[in-house]
Amino acid sequence: MSTAILEMSTFDPVIRFIENTPEARLAAEVEELVSLRSFIILKTRWEASEYLNKVHRAELCDELQEVHRLYAQKLDAIAMDFGVARALEASKDVERLIAVPEGTPAECMHEPS
Repeated sequence: MSTAILEMSTFDPVIRFIENTPEARLAAEVEELVSLRSFIILKTRWEASEYLNKVHRAELCDELQEVHRLYAQKLDAIAMDFGVARALEASKDVERLIAVPEGTPAECMHEPS
């Protein structure tokens, strides 16, 4: 964000109001979902790599489970703030946009417990 925008938002109450609309907040939440989903895919690819030893694979597995948990929590937060329908729509959009590559071993795709 440029300094000019930061300076404008400090002085202009309309700018602060626009930035704090429900649509802007939902967009920010969805961006976080996109980031988490991208991270899940990246970690899944690393975990599936044949070049990892068992120790590193176990570490990645733990990290992957944590990212899945964070993703689920973010969806829950969206559902509580914006409604279940919007959370489901956001989830479908993100999962359609950021897809798991075909051929990824099933054992790499952990669901949160």
